[in-house]
Amino acid sequence: MRLLVLHGSSSNLGDTAMLEGVVLNLLRNLPAAELFVADRPGVRTNLWDLPRVHRQLIPGLVFPYEDALTEVRYLWRYDGRWRRAVRQWVALGLGRIFSAKAISVPALATATSKHTLHELCAPFDALHMVGGGYLTDTFPELLVQVSCLAQAFVEQGKPILLTGQQVGPFQSQILQTLAGRLLRCARFAGLREPTSSVELCQRFHLDPKRFRVIGDDSFGLPCSGQAEISACLAAHRLEPGKFLAFNVRVGPYAGGHGKYLQFIARLAEELARAFRLPVLIVPIAFNDVDSDDRSGEELLNLLRHTQARRIDSDHLTPGLVRGLLGKAFGAIGVSYHFCTFALSQGVPAVCLHEGDYYSQKARGICGFWQDDRLAISLQKADISSAVEHISTLLQDSPWRAKLGQQARFAIEDWQKIFDEQVQKNFGSQHPFMASIRQERAALPARLSP
Repeated sequence: MRLLVLHGSSSNLGDTAMLEGVVLNLLRNLPAAELFVADRPGVRTNLWDLPRVHRQLIPGLVFPYEDALTEVRYLWRYDGRWRRAVRQWVALGLGRIFSAKAISVPALATATSKHTLHELCAPFDALHMVGGGYLTDTFPELLVQVSCLAQAFVEQGKPILLTGQQVGPFQSQILQTLAGRLLRCARFAGLREPTSSVELCQRFHLDPKRFRVIGDDSFGLPCSGQAEISACLAAHRLEPGKFLAFNVRVGPYAGGHGKYLQFIARLAEELARAFRLPVLIVPIAFNDVDSDDRSGEELLNLLRHTQARRIDSDHLTPGLVRGLLGKAFGAIGVSYHFCTFALSQGVPAVCLHEGDYYSQKARGICGFWQDDRLAISLQKADISSAVEHISTLLQDSPWRAKLGQQARFAIEDWQKIFDEQVQKNFGSQHPFMASIRQERAALPARLSP
């Protein structure tokens, strides 16, 4: 079996944690499968060293009519925005006006032949889409690309499985329609939050048996070993359970966070003073456009009255950052995975949010962990109420103990549902997979993939 694994990961430890969690569990569930994992710019992982894992280039796609439409007189001058709009409109025609055979893949073309999306997907037997927050118009190009790839698999009658997904938010009706089509193509869609994602799946009229809240795909990734975690803490002169972790991010999709840096700095200082604990600033994303390292350095420079340190992303892996956050007394930050890493190990975390994209993430965290105290709107909060809010949560010992148990159950539940769905849709008992084995057994050995 040849399985294509798509994801939204780039230079982001949270996205990479989901990717590694899924791949490790696919390898365990499918011992005879070869995994072809999309190789996206900025991905930093050791997955390529594993047996049966291969890098797979996913080149750019060119739609029929796209070049003609983007060169329309007068409109060509708006090149970037106009081209993106054209791609979204034309993508709606896939599967209705034209098929995947009509989408060309220039990067694979030769002097004598043109390659199509249909041909790109033909060697693979199934598609697994790793979780994340990319089924939204916040990242329109990625949504168009994965929708087209999924449609190619549908046209070839091959199974598609999604896990750990956040769906939305949407402002574009076109992209919302594309996302709905993609989800209806899937044999199963596992969601990571029980709020807006569930509401959208219901609005898309998905069969209730074909979607379910399973939690985040990072639940499938174990933490680094205790020796590595302890060494990292010691290098930063920190003790387990005796520091507060903070995270902040400013980027194109999180631009509003920039005006709250001073607020977050005051919050960190007040909490550090109240609990007499040092602050550790922990990055999750390290792309050029949304660097937690850069934002963290700005925050560190604002912390003049408390003991604070910043750990650089160069020294972190997904397993190590999860392990470090599991040793914090509490975690306060804007990153969804920063909070999820802490909560999934029984450490209280509060998501600071602003804007539609992060507000949905914050609501999802509160919904999944069943406590509205886990989020604070930066637009509505003041320092005194925020300090009191977080202090009360961090000192709630009975709730902290309950969270630890809830985290164990959440990880076990993710594992159970993931295994069930992979075996059901990709396993040897599925009729489609049985037919693949029969077809390949009939091929001469020199032709077999």
